[in-house]
Amino acid sequence: MKRAFFTDTLTGSKYDLAALVEQHEEVTIGRFGNGNVIGLGEANEDLQRRKTESSGIQKSDVEKLRRLFDAVLKVSRQHALLRYGDYGLGEGFYLKDQSSNGTYINSDLYRLGDWTKLRHEDIVSFGGVYDMYFQEVLEEENRENKNDTSVY
Repeated sequence: MKRAFFTDTLTGSKYDLAALVEQHEEVTIGRFGNGNVIGLGEANEDLQRRKTESSGIQKSDVEKLRRLFDAVLKVSRQHALLRYGDYGLGEGFYLKDQSSNGTYINSDLYRLGDWTKLRHEDIVSFGGVYDMYFQEVLEEENRENKNDTSVY
């Protein structure tokens, strides 16, 4: 399985998709995060942790809080599914929208229920408000990092 990552553009959190899919086979992307779910829960926890660690919310966090609030309104509890396999376009990571507010890949709206193959450097927007950057590890990077088993 190829290594790939989602980077949350709201908090900068990085998710090792290969590790998640190997552990759970199917990963849910939605409003709350835990276990096999990548979600806004982590974004909210990150902002709350920063608030308690400092003297209050930083000015730069105000915009993040606004975006998080917008996302809570538009991202479903089980917004999309992520799997690794071959669903007609070759082996790779595939995403399936399950929401009423849609999933966009590079600003294009994808149909509910269709598996869509993710490509290196795609920007995936859940509900049009919560963005993640998809990045595949290139073969030569994969060989160099073969012994790196850390999960982000």
